[in-house]
Amino acid sequence: MLKRFVVVPAVPKDKNSFHIGSRSYVITEYAGFDIYDNHAKERLIPTHPTKVEAEAHCTRMNSPSTET
Repeated sequence: MLKRFVVVPAVPKDKNSFHIGSRSYVITEYAGFDIYDNHAKERLIPTHPTKVEAEAHCTRMNSPSTET
């Protein structure tokens, strides 16, 4: 069964860009980890800086005592 809340990488931020010939490249940097709500189909805020913190928060949110 699919869990309601799961950890996903945060939306990347563009850091730098450079060109090689006619191609353009962007270096992206992830700002941490988000929690995604599979029922509401949306990312929850705030972003967690580490995956361990995000997973711990997910575990608390997925526990049966907090489901509605």
